[in-house]
Amino acid sequence: MAASGRRRRRAAGKGRAGGPAASFAVAVAVAVVAAGCSGESGPAATAPEPAGAPPLQVVASFYPLYEFARQVGGDRVAVTNLVLPGIEPHDWEPSPRDAARIRSADVFIYLGAGFEPWVDRLLAELGPVGPRVVVATEGLPLVAWAPAAAGEDDHGHDPGPGQEKAEGADGPPDPHVWLDPVLAARQVELIRDALAEVDPDHAAAYRSGAQAYLERLAELDLAFRDGLADCRHRDVITTHDAFSYLGNRYGFRVHALMGLAPDAEPSPARLAALVRLARELGLRYVFFETLVHPRVAEAIAREVGAVTLVLNPIEGLTRAEEAAGEDYVSLMRRNLEQLRTALECR
Repeated sequence: MAASGRRRRRAAGKGRAGGPAASFAVAVAVAVVAAGCSGESGPAATAPEPAGAPPLQVVASFYPLYEFARQVGGDRVAVTNLVLPGIEPHDWEPSPRDAARIRSADVFIYLGAGFEPWVDRLLAELGPVGPRVVVATEGLPLVAWAPAAAGEDDHGHDPGPGQEKAEGADGPPDPHVWLDPVLAARQVELIRDALAEVDPDHAAAYRSGAQAYLERLAELDLAFRDGLADCRHRDVITTHDAFSYLGNRYGFRVHALMGLAPDAEPSPARLAALVRLARELGLRYVFFETLVHPRVAEAIAREVGAVTLVLNPIEGLTRAEEAAGEDYVSLMRRNLEQLRTALECR
């Protein structure tokens, strides 16, 4: 299909909400013109474009969605990851150039569940013509998050349009669905369907790419089921409360120092409670993550004589991980090995 045909189809893009902000709209408009004239690549990470027919232009709000789109689209898509390696995405904000990239894309994929609070405003600024929008938590069973103790700041996210909290729960939705391989597979299917809708001439290729990756995710799910089936412990301590979906899927409990955002400070009461828990249960490991300083995890580990390990929320790659060729599946398998160590699995 010619690129002009895809552009016409984008005029019916979905998912816009929020109020206008005139200054931001001017910045978007200026950035669109500048991006079209300058020929500069800008700061965002973009997969190389294939030779031949113009590829579908896809923009993803952060790493997991970038990786899923790349796997589904193969050489038929050029995927841009807005958040660079080494950057923590929770508090990231788009520049005018990033807004221009989204405006000119064929498909824009974002997580939803309040993970990207800037999206509604940006889509409203773009107006009636824009990309096909994929909300990668649409239709997924979101779990509501609640603080571990009354009075603590939950550092959570507000739900996005059309998304609901779990029934009977008061907290914001937990957005970390990609860490459950089964729910990640459903995100891959959403991306597959959107690419096929925008570019039906290559729908078979998108179905094939998705199927190959879904098989890898099914293998990953089986590895977790088998690897965590027989463990001495069923509790882990983490810094960032990102692993509830993973724990719910594979039968372990997550006790987090902080809330849904990884850069919060835990209260003294929370620190004391987790020290008591670690001693009572005989937990010998405390998890921290790659994009956040481990000082809090190290402090609680010293207090109870535990060892710190990395449990990666895969919100983005570090520069070292990118250079080493790591990806979502390889990092999830590394997470499995770390969990097996901490849970003392056989």
